[in-house]
Amino acid sequence: MPPALRVLWLTDRIPGHHNTARGILHVLQNDRPLEVDEFVVRWRLAPVRHLFCRLGNPGLKFPPQYLLKSLPAGRDYDLILSAGGHTQWLNAVLARRDSIPNIFAGSLRHYPPDAFRVIPHFLQSDPPYFPIEFPPSYISPKLAAESARIYFPDVPTRSWCVLIGGTGENYIWTKRRWRLLAEQLVENSRRAGYGLLIATSRRTTRAGERELQKILIPSGQVLAADWYYNRPAAPPPLMAFMGAASQILVTADSVSMTYEAIASGRPVLSIRPHDCQISDQLRIILGRQKQAGRVAEILLGPQNRYDSVAPEQGWTPLDSAPQPDLAARFWDRLGLATSPLPMKAAG
Repeated sequence: MPPALRVLWLTDRIPGHHNTARGILHVLQNDRPLEVDEFVVRWRLAPVRHLFCRLGNPGLKFPPQYLLKSLPAGRDYDLILSAGGHTQWLNAVLARRDSIPNIFAGSLRHYPPDAFRVIPHFLQSDPPYFPIEFPPSYISPKLAAESARIYFPDVPTRSWCVLIGGTGENYIWTKRRWRLLAEQLVENSRRAGYGLLIATSRRTTRAGERELQKILIPSGQVLAADWYYNRPAAPPPLMAFMGAASQILVTADSVSMTYEAIASGRPVLSIRPHDCQISDQLRIILGRQKQAGRVAEILLGPQNRYDSVAPEQGWTPLDSAPQPDLAARFWDRLGLATSPLPMKAAG
């Protein structure tokens, strides 16, 4: 067995960024052992990072100890990983200073291309971009089902998991739209005989969450909920919500949230307001997943029935972790390819 590679994981603890990086680590560990040190990036003055981003190469020469509250203690890492703009500058600085290959999940922005070895991307393939059809994920059909058995052993199979985001990807959620979504969820779940497993997020906003609660809680349709702004001390993991459901409904304002839903192996219904302009990136991504039979789209409105919506060719949800060769491709691009360990069973 080859020795474990030491990975420096730079994080900002934002859930979406955190889960993206966790997904990459999950994939990389399929081929070789890792020792991961997680380091939270804290800027002395957060707005300064935008300035250093725009400076390009000159901005990468500035000593990081003057800009950050603390720095990772060691320099003997084999790989640096991070996601989200809050971590991008330090990722590039440490990789260049110590000649360490690095992965960044996000856009290049104003940084020079040679500041990163790998940037996973759905649409671009020229280095440092690394083409992927599906983002690395720590969620899989098998793990989602196992998590559901642990946390929701008594939840009936006829349930919908509802992942609720907020304003983003050109979508704007207003109080009226939140109420309409809640009313539609109650009406459709009653008509189809399904219970609801609700999870809101930091983008939902407190006001949006309150509007949803006013309608959903008294309805009696909610089997379990993880309210972001009224969270219990130890809520079940989101993967358990997804694994307990027969279908996942997700607001179409987050690419990462949509992909996490797909990764659980459940049919995914993407809901969006009818008068919001979809972004080019999300349009292409949803189009690919619709053609694969993993996603169907529906417009927010009282006339729509959730239980009758499906892709044209029918549902073909994932039954295992996608892209089994992804770990080997990552290691090859990073220049760290080696004789892989025996492939673990897809989780």
